[in-house]
Amino acid sequence: MAESAAVQMAQRDHEQPAALWLDAESAAVHRGLLWTLDHNRFAGLRLAVALAPWWHLRARWAEGYTLLQRSVAQTDSTAANWYSAHCWLGELSRMVSDFRLVLSHFSTVVDTHSRDQPSPHLVDGLTGKCSALRNLGRLPEAARDAHMALELAQRIGYRAGEADALQELSYISVYADQPEDAVKWARQAQRVPAQQFPDRPVRQVKALLPWVLVATQQLAGLSNAQQADLEAQCAEALALAGAASLHASAALATQIGFTLRLIDILDEVGFLCSATGHPAEALTLWAALAIQNEATGLADTLQAKHRRESPLREAEQAGGESLATVARSRGAAMTLAAAVEFAVLMTEQVRENRPAPTRGTAPATEPGTRTLSARERELVELVAQGRTDAEIAEQLFISIRTVRTHLDRIRDKSGCRRRADLTRLALQEGIV
Repeated sequence: MAESAAVQMAQRDHEQPAALWLDAESAAVHRGLLWTLDHNRFAGLRLAVALAPWWHLRARWAEGYTLLQRSVAQTDSTAANWYSAHCWLGELSRMVSDFRLVLSHFSTVVDTHSRDQPSPHLVDGLTGKCSALRNLGRLPEAARDAHMALELAQRIGYRAGEADALQELSYISVYADQPEDAVKWARQAQRVPAQQFPDRPVRQVKALLPWVLVATQQLAGLSNAQQADLEAQCAEALALAGAASLHASAALATQIGFTLRLIDILDEVGFLCSATGHPAEALTLWAALAIQNEATGLADTLQAKHRRESPLREAEQAGGESLATVARSRGAAMTLAAAVEFAVLMTEQVRENRPAPTRGTAPATEPGTRTLSARERELVELVAQGRTDAEIAEQLFISIRTVRTHLDRIRDKSGCRRRADLTRLALQEGIV
């Protein structure tokens, strides 16, 4: 029954009811899968592959990856679903932004597949490999694989694979700052007959062209001034939407490990700050963005770099070289969690027209709230840097018990119970 419901997810117009059924029976489904993996490795692989679209849709990426990886480890390339399993392992690892692992799984599919017998698996392997190469900045290799995938998909009549390859060619063109080509490939993807597509690829194809038009500023009939005005309106809309929705998005992305969304938040709010008179904060967020891209191995797009050039120059001129250096250093020192919290905080500041928190300023003391001591501020800074109690104790040459005593005192003074709240306190008081 579970396998039947999972298979329905790959059929047009069956995704939602099948996903809801699997959600309701989640515990039983996973117990059944574990039993099957222990007693029949081939049936276990088949069931794990069938469940992969559900794990992908419901953001159960880490759990699904672990179970699918176990099923693959118990079989080899002679198993019927072995290639599909590696493709899904690549998809699940893509969602947690581990593109080196993505490249490994899809390369396994491509390297072990016979080129003399093209199949949907080979096409999926090539497009998945292309996605990894693109995000790692290896655009010529990505383009080569995308063109090969497109040619093979068209030869065997694999329409979903054809659409995937065209999407990748459009994305590559965006990354390479070739807007006309990006739009051309996106329009071609829209013309691929999609009657037999599962729901997810259909949504991706529908969303591709609008995204490309905005990302490449190829909005027909708009002058440069109108496009600039549109960007300002988008920034204003983000501010008016408020920090609540942004905070919810950040919290959900943190919970499910969606690093790409968290990094995108830094970029979005960087433009918001630039458009609303907060140049130093824009520099801070974009410095944090650069560090996080480097940490995850992600390549920035040429188009995104060009889009930031003018705001970056204006931000540097607004505060001078000294302020720009301080702002960049601040962002470079932030963890991803702290940088995202700072982005949410800046959205609140912009919406309420309050001054932005600046590193090194005196703490703002509310009535009835005692100012933190120098030692307490030091601990708050280390918490904001993502350090554990044990790491703080080691760095400050004190016991873990003493660290916890300090943190309890800080919580009593500030009312901040969670570590995320202490990170926000550090940002509000200019400690980080």
